[in-house]
Amino acid sequence: MQFTNLKNKLLYKRHNFLKVSLFVLLFIIMFFYQSKARVIYNLGYGLGLGVYNGNPSHLWGLLAIEKPERIDNQHMYDYYRFDIDFEHFVNKPRNVSLITEPFIAYVSRPTNGLSFGATELLRYYFIKHSSFGAFLNPGFGISYNTLKYPGQASKYLFVGELGIGVDFRISKKHSMFIEDRFIHMSNGFLRTPNGAVDSDFISVGFTF
Repeated sequence: MQFTNLKNKLLYKRHNFLKVSLFVLLFIIMFFYQSKARVIYNLGYGLGLGVYNGNPSHLWGLLAIEKPERIDNQHMYDYYRFDIDFEHFVNKPRNVSLITEPFIAYVSRPTNGLSFGATELLRYYFIKHSSFGAFLNPGFGISYNTLKYPGQASKYLFVGELGIGVDFRISKKHSMFIEDRFIHMSNGFLRTPNGAVDSDFISVGFTF
């Protein structure tokens, strides 16, 4: 009984930490908004690749191998997402940048709802020319969602991302971006069930 109470208290503290982290990220966004940054506006579509039930079948060290399942017995998890990138280059060749990315998404399946939050990305341009570039960007963030489905016990979710994309210079001050990004969302086993969702997100962005 005491062990159960202690476990619940720890989970509650971790859940509160998640909430605080969200507000910290929003504060960082406000800071970057006031500073000099290249601003990129992105709009895209995401499609679920797999849903995980949060009950590991095997443990290899810290890695949990899980069995994919469906959310509410449906095949699809899809959403439309709008985000704004505040990009700061951190070196003189201007091929490495830090990006603060607030986002809001409308989820249409398996149930209607909104998801919003922010991610921090590290972008590396492995091809960088005056009119064309190609990049990789891993990132990590946090989100809050209004969705209600049995497979996910928490509305606060961690977000892990890995993307690859290209940018085209269309004028002296304007560029177009096309990116394909893998996105993982789960509550980090703060609560059960933990219906983690993996999705593929394709977006088009512009600087103005």
